[in-house]
Amino acid sequence: MSTEENKALVRRYMEELFQRGNFAIVDELVAPDYINHNAGPNNPPGAEGERQIARYMQENWPDTTGTIDFMVAEGDKVVVYETMHGTHQRAAFGAQPTGKPFTLKHIVVYRVNGGKVTEGWSDNIFDFMEQIGVIPTPG
Repeated sequence: MSTEENKALVRRYMEELFQRGNFAIVDELVAPDYINHNAGPNNPPGAEGERQIARYMQENWPDTTGTIDFMVAEGDKVVVYETMHGTHQRAAFGAQPTGKPFTLKHIVVYRVNGGKVTEGWSDNIFDFMEQIGVIPTPG
């Protein structure tokens, strides 16, 4: 696939799964042996683990919206810079809801192979947890 096709696949994956809650899209766009390099220790491996992460996000931050600010692709990698907005409305990460709004700017890198997302890396989970009051602000 070309880099433009890879970007289109990743955009569709992110918008359908994380914005619209279309959990069935995982079967079409995510490799069964998908590797999420930032998944928690209790998250199942593979495509099912990715579906569960998306479901967890939808359940705990139902008002979250995301905007893909830009995408860059080279070879089989697609880098996404995204801004997310939402409110900590439900218990998550072992913390009771704070009602605090959050804005999370983060980078996600995906590997695409054979028309499927096969690996993913992300950042900024600690910044997010700090904003919703799950971990204290340093200093």
